[in-house]
Amino acid sequence: MTIHNMLKETYVDGKRASTGQVSAQLGSGVDTTTKNKIQNLETKVEEQSNKLDKITSMLNAISEKTSTSWNNFWI
Repeated sequence: MTIHNMLKETYVDGKRASTGQVSAQLGSGVDTTTKNKIQNLETKVEEQSNKLDKITSMLNAISEKTSTSWNNFWI
């Protein structure tokens, strides 16, 4: 497993600046139980993200229908 440090600092023109992502291996690695828990969490997050995308699409469709019907009402 890799840890990503997004805060690597360097100095450019005397000012502190981020240079982007740095990867570092964990010293002794991660035990299988922890790795499985992390993978399960990632799967659940992906599933929830997909559900939210579907809900967003449905709400957008409802919003379009509603705005169209109101536009026809005023014409």
